[in-house]
Amino acid sequence: MNVRITRGCLILLLVYLLLAGSRPPSVAAQAPGLTTPEELETFVDGLIAAQMEAYQIAGVTVSVVRDGELFFAKGYGFADVEQGRPVTPEETLFRVGSVSKMFVWTAVMQLVEQGLLDLDADVETYLDFELPDDSLGPVTLRHLLTHTPGFEDKALGLFSHDPADLRPPGEVLAQAGIKQVYPPGQISAYSNYGAGLAGYVVERVSGMPFEAYVEQNIFLPLGMEHSTFRQPLPEALAADMSVGYLFKNGQFAPQPFEIVQPAPAGSLSSTAVDMAAFMIALLQEGELDGERILQSETVQAMRSPQFQHAAGLDAWGYGFALSQIPEGGSFGHGGDTIYFHTEMTLLPQHGIGVFISTNTDTGSLARFDFMTAFLERYYGAKGFTAADPAGQGDPASLAAYAGTYYSARSNYTGLERILNLLQPLEVSVSPDGRLLVQGQFTAWPVAFVEQEPGRFLAADEGLPDRSPLVFAPAEEGGPVRYAYWSQLAFIKQPWYAQTGFMFLVLGVSLAGMVAALIGLPAGAWSRRVYARRLPPEERAPLSIPEGLMRWVAWTLALLVVLFYLAFMLFTADVNALLFGFPPGLQAALALPWVIAALTAVLIVLVITAWVRRWGTAASRIGFTLLALLAAAQVWFLAYWNLLQGL
Repeated sequence: MNVRITRGCLILLLVYLLLAGSRPPSVAAQAPGLTTPEELETFVDGLIAAQMEAYQIAGVTVSVVRDGELFFAKGYGFADVEQGRPVTPEETLFRVGSVSKMFVWTAVMQLVEQGLLDLDADVETYLDFELPDDSLGPVTLRHLLTHTPGFEDKALGLFSHDPADLRPPGEVLAQAGIKQVYPPGQISAYSNYGAGLAGYVVERVSGMPFEAYVEQNIFLPLGMEHSTFRQPLPEALAADMSVGYLFKNGQFAPQPFEIVQPAPAGSLSSTAVDMAAFMIALLQEGELDGERILQSETVQAMRSPQFQHAAGLDAWGYGFALSQIPEGGSFGHGGDTIYFHTEMTLLPQHGIGVFISTNTDTGSLARFDFMTAFLERYYGAKGFTAADPAGQGDPASLAAYAGTYYSARSNYTGLERILNLLQPLEVSVSPDGRLLVQGQFTAWPVAFVEQEPGRFLAADEGLPDRSPLVFAPAEEGGPVRYAYWSQLAFIKQPWYAQTGFMFLVLGVSLAGMVAALIGLPAGAWSRRVYARRLPPEERAPLSIPEGLMRWVAWTLALLVVLFYLAFMLFTADVNALLFGFPPGLQAALALPWVIAALTAVLIVLVITAWVRRWGTAASRIGFTLLALLAAAQVWFLAYWNLLQGL
């Protein structure tokens, strides 16, 4: 499933930064359109070989359909490196992540066709529990299908390796603690939780477990005999499952089967050939070999724009991601687990469908590169329309767009909120009147030139999409509030949430704590050395209140430093966090409460010191500054939800 869609995901960004320099060269385009399977095989063989070497991938599976038939399918590398088991497109199952959602939406629309579901009814009418907070408006299935229910995001603890962790979907969803943070229908913020809800609605209304419903109503009619949503895998399919790998220390490290919750948002395991059958059915208006899974009108609605942030941007259909690339458009979906990365793109005007999946954590960019190269070679889709490089605007007028933007797909109420600080979208203005944009969808600064008020085009190549960058206010005539690119939305932050200010607060306060941690003991030692040189009658020991203030300050500084060291230690492996919180992190998250309490005590002691004139004026000034830095630290911890624990 998409674990921080990026398409803007922290894991993807880190991999991108590490591997960007080793990307295989792009392939020159030929005349548009596929010719023969043999020619395509030659092209794909060379491209996949380059990508597997550049990205260090153990195995890849690919299928291409054309005009209602399987045109090409092939496996590359190994499904099991240790056993030497090769990838075969007919039998080797890959985890397809959020491509699973295309089956969720198909199931929903089947029940809509039968009159059992209403796209505009409050989704709670189909549930046996209440959503955590619907004060911003009722959520409908239409909202779930277009990722506009307004839910915050949550990824930590999304996966498990232990089948004993599996719980009934209704229980998982009811206890997820996801909050509604935007009015439904206002903004698209990709939601695994929303897809999980939709799957549970299918289960509730059909009276069948979702896995069984899909087997009977989608897999069986399409002949998809090597596909399942069941976790763990059925015995008949388990032997054909590809191992998922982490590439580290120059080796492919095999990993256990990933269990996804909430299922079925990302729990499908399938083969390239089975996915080809699904693609053919979608390209043929819901029918394959006389078996129909959807009505023609339904498929057309699913792949037609149903939500779009602004004109000219990519849109959402009913669950399907719509793109303007190539000419005539395409639809489909991508998907990520930790170890598997998948892309499925369908070109209805050409009768073409392409599926690719990799089985190694380093494969995320490879599937994008593959799809880009395929579309460029056969359909002339450059994917990029550059602005006039000589174009420029007025730097003063562009200043309204500058600032820090955080993804609308964010966590607001939990520990994950701090991820925003690590992956902002930074917008600045260059002296020559362009916007410089970095982060989320671009790892380096990209210049954008204004085409019309609030609408910009990139002047540099290197972006994975030709989408304009569009800015909009929250209300007519108001200040800039949103930035939109492709299907992504970003929210401009107030001055105190800008990354520069946040890191200034963090850096200065931490520096003060480190200085106190070292300086207070050093000062105490220096005073003792000096005091030994004085006659006994002239030695003036610290008063008990002064000594207490120093001990509180030093303990506070120690705990702040220890907390950040522990936090960095226990969050260094982001992948591990997606499987749950390590006990050490849970223990470390108790420290902010102690830090806040000691800060309050220190503030009281400092105020008392000024009133009663404890110590020297210089000493009181020093402790006052330390108390202010501690207060800033507590504010920082509270703002990023580090003060609330898990």
